[in-house]
Amino acid sequence: MKIKMFSTILYGKVKPFSMRLSEPLHTELENDIQEWLTQNPNIKIHDIKQSMSGGSFHAAPKVIVSMFYE
Repeated sequence: MKIKMFSTILYGKVKPFSMRLSEPLHTELENDIQEWLTQNPNIKIHDIKQSMSGGSFHAAPKVIVSMFYE
């Protein structure tokens, strides 16, 4: 089994003090994932996990999507 990770930093995309997105996150990350899937049509995806880190005053939030495949 292999793993492919996609990530994006939300720097400048989150409204200060609210943790609400000031612009859509899904378009950038979704486009990256769709492009990779298009380039690899014969893979079999076993699992997908999503996590988020950061978000404090010192670190911009980061979203990570991990795809487990063969």
